[in-house]
Amino acid sequence: MTPHLIIIAIAAALGLFCGPRAMAQTSSSSPYSRFGLGLLEDQSPGYARGMGGVGIALRRGNRVNKLNPASYSAVDSLTFIFDTGITLRHGRIKDGTITDKPNTAQFDHANALFRIKPGFGMSIGFLPYSTIGYHFASTEQLYSTTYSSAIYTGSGGLHEVYAGLGWEPLKGFSFGANAAFVWGKYSHATVQQFVEGGAVSASYNGLNATYTSTLATYRLDLGLQYTHAKGKNQFAYGATVGVGHKIPATVTLNRFTANADTATFAASRAFELPWTVGIGLSWQRGTRWLVAADASHELWSRCTQPTWSNASRQLVATEGGYTDRTRVAVGAEYVPDALSRYFVRRIMYRFGADFATPYARVNGAYGTRTFGATAGFGIPITNAINNRSVVNVAFAYKRVCPAQGQTIKENYYEMRIGITFNERWFMKWKIE
Repeated sequence: MTPHLIIIAIAAALGLFCGPRAMAQTSSSSPYSRFGLGLLEDQSPGYARGMGGVGIALRRGNRVNKLNPASYSAVDSLTFIFDTGITLRHGRIKDGTITDKPNTAQFDHANALFRIKPGFGMSIGFLPYSTIGYHFASTEQLYSTTYSSAIYTGSGGLHEVYAGLGWEPLKGFSFGANAAFVWGKYSHATVQQFVEGGAVSASYNGLNATYTSTLATYRLDLGLQYTHAKGKNQFAYGATVGVGHKIPATVTLNRFTANADTATFAASRAFELPWTVGIGLSWQRGTRWLVAADASHELWSRCTQPTWSNASRQLVATEGGYTDRTRVAVGAEYVPDALSRYFVRRIMYRFGADFATPYARVNGAYGTRTFGATAGFGIPITNAINNRSVVNVAFAYKRVCPAQGQTIKENYYEMRIGITFNERWFMKWKIE
């Protein structure tokens, strides 16, 4: 089997096998996914996962960059580009003297990019937006021999399928838009019981609750890029805007006690997606150096979420459960010699870092901050007609830092593996 056929087989296996299963399963094991819409997923380009997740100002004709749809207009006219990847994660979650070490696997993305006409490109794909997945318990002493015990579980998350267009009406200026259908499940459960003298007490009724919803909505993201060259230096600037709106879904709360007394409450349009803005810049020196930086801000503080009101004894949509989220990322790529006939000199070396503030409050307090460091490389796969398909490998360390008064600390070690399949499908061969 030739190398490019091997790429096709692996890419198809990742996209077809991992994708549908990832939509039905959770890849999170963090108690912090209990808040808001879950943990927000990294949607940066596959090749930039080793560069801190930058992308707003990245513009390459042989790579897919969903972070800024304006980049689609740079697509090479001779190729069809397919990109997919997975993440293998080892975690260390510590709460006081209790430590959990979960191992998870996650589908990252499956994206395609192709040209419609000169200066006009299109991308389609699917990827996760957020994940919910946790199972933990807490115990509180009420009296000398009486304890309240609660078990918390959650599952679900949001996924999206998108289509986007990028257009370059003037040399150096590009505009683009992504439209996505977003859907998923939202499920949280609390099971409470009272223990007296080592046995479940019959004189108390535990109050249990389940929150469930099926969410379906849209996302609309706009982007622009401006590029100019000065000698061997290529500069690019990018900006993005995401449209915020209410999610037309109903959240149902079922409250019931151990003696089977039940009550059902509902709140409509209780969730929102935020307005977002982002800016980025990049500098490229020939084919050897690429350096980029991104900054984004998400206006979550204006969004609502379902909250139980003790005053009205109802489930209501309220603000105050979120805070605005800011993310900053920097990254670089170094290639010794992209045109060398020596394989090792064409390997792409990448490294980066990122920092993000929380978007969800934890029990009413400021949530967790996330620090990350990444390093990786791109391995070109060469045959007689194509040296642009690449295996992308990245290693990441993430530290989740709780705010004061929160005790759960998390550290994650990730290995991200992806393939950029880039074949000259549209080349016209000349026969003599």
